[in-house]
Amino acid sequence: MDAAAIGYHKHLESINAELVDVNHRLERLYDALETSKLELSDLAPRIQVLRQRQDQLQSAKEELEDKFADREVDLFYTIPLLNNLVAHTGFEPVISSLRGRCPKPLDECAT
Repeated sequence: MDAAAIGYHKHLESINAELVDVNHRLERLYDALETSKLELSDLAPRIQVLRQRQDQLQSAKEELEDKFADREVDLFYTIPLLNNLVAHTGFEPVISSLRGRCPKPLDECAT
């Protein structure tokens, strides 16, 4: 994995972690509101700030994913592995070059 891809994954992990935290905080504020522990007037400013941060993080995540979605990567180092796998099937290995797109995070592939 190249330096750009490593940086991409670290930045994406950071954004996802902060999104989880913001969502958790919003959930706690909504629970406090539903159980009448606090009044809406007390919670509204904090909810608004957290929702704005949630929107910013989601936009940053989408922008980062879009930036790397169409990035072609050279899979030069996987060619010997693929040739070795093909050779064990009894077929003549013929893979000389391979190009592909940077995959989206696995959690998005599952949805």
